[in-house]
Amino acid sequence: MLIFHGDADKLVPLAFSERAATCFSSAELIVLRGAGHMLAWGYEDTVVPITMQYINKQIVNHVLEHETSRHS
Repeated sequence: MLIFHGDADKLVPLAFSERAATCFSSAELIVLRGAGHMLAWGYEDTVVPITMQYINKQIVNHVLEHETSRHS
């Protein structure tokens, strides 16, 4: 799980995302400095590459797990 949160979000406290990240062992919390609640607008250059890297990592891990279990 990938969680983005802007540290300037006035609607949802950062503590909510910090708590959510502790509830899931695979969660990664990315805090964007200066970003508000609608962080996708204006932070695409940061959010998109991090998201793509995360998705690619999940795909690779899934394939490796599948291959490992297949050969066990």
